[in-house]
Amino acid sequence: MKMDESKAIISSDTPAPGVEEIYAGLLGLSRVLTLEHRILRQQLSIVPGDSEEGRTLEGLVALGSLVDQRLAQLLALCRDVGRL
Repeated sequence: MKMDESKAIISSDTPAPGVEEIYAGLLGLSRVLTLEHRILRQQLSIVPGDSEEGRTLEGLVALGSLVDQRLAQLLALCRDVGRL
């Protein structure tokens, strides 16, 4: 695809091709990650925080929060580009 064609797709009133599918996939991934994050938080409340397992779970929860933030940004980008 040439640069002029990509600019035309972005500036047109119709959604960019495939954006709806990408958005749906990201939304599904977001739901799975939310569930996983909830499970990790539950485990974290059971495991002592000063143990190696506790520190690992804390790291996973923090990482999950960062992934969730980035995923939210990607979903917003899809909404903007695809006019969803």
